[in-house]
Amino acid sequence: MKIACVDQEVRKVLETNYYKIPRFQRPYSWDKDNIHEFWNDIENHKTGEFFIGSMVVFIKGQYRYIVDGQQRLTTITILLAALRDKFIEINSGKQAKGLQSLIERSNLDNDNEFVVQTSSSYPFFQQNIQSFEKPRKILPPGDEEFLLKDAYDQLRAFLNTSIDSLATSQKKKKHLELLRDKLLALKIIYVEVDNEDDASVIFETLNTRGKDLTSADLLKNHLAKLLRQSNPKNDPIAIEWKSIRDNIDKIDIPDIKIDNFVYH
Repeated sequence: MKIACVDQEVRKVLETNYYKIPRFQRPYSWDKDNIHEFWNDIENHKTGEFFIGSMVVFIKGQYRYIVDGQQRLTTITILLAALRDKFIEINSGKQAKGLQSLIERSNLDNDNEFVVQTSSSYPFFQQNIQSFEKPRKILPPGDEEFLLKDAYDQLRAFLNTSIDSLATSQKKKKHLELLRDKLLALKIIYVEVDNEDDASVIFETLNTRGKDLTSADLLKNHLAKLLRQSNPKNDPIAIEWKSIRDNIDKIDIPDIKIDNFVYH
């Protein structure tokens, strides 16, 4: 197993690559406690280097596929979007567009492409959070989308609280810039492996913020290893898994979730 490891600032991580969340990954699962802890890490950090965890990826074509750290990187993207929208509210469009370049930028074909790409929450995450344009207000169809919305709303509330007492737009802008710079200066232990098989082995041994892998996570990972993706733009396994998850989420019976369903 070939492994390359380096420490990188969040800004460099976002500026240098495009990231995809592979089909064996769990959906977004951070709750209010995770978000609050993440916010405290940023707000309370004063000076010097501050490491917020690891990120493990494997290379496939022009993309880095995230093995570990997708919860954290997704939350960073959500906070960038919340900061962007606060800058827009106080008429600081220049800063808002600067942040958007870390969420979405032109690729070599000059097509706009999101830096963090996920299919499990499409199109909610892309249109309601990542997009610079006015969101279409798509209602969250499942648990993952509700958690994404809750994370955005919670981070927006934290931002509001942090600047509401400031008297002028200039002071608010300066404080938002400070939070932006602190976020982008956070350090990540960035690890690259060179193939998907090694990545899936690492995935099964790592947890994110103490959230253990569930039976559904492990089953999805196992199926993904057995059934290779033949078309990089069309992944029927990921699509079918999302359909199964969404259908189970719609069952109006207490405690019926995908993990219970798989277990029984």
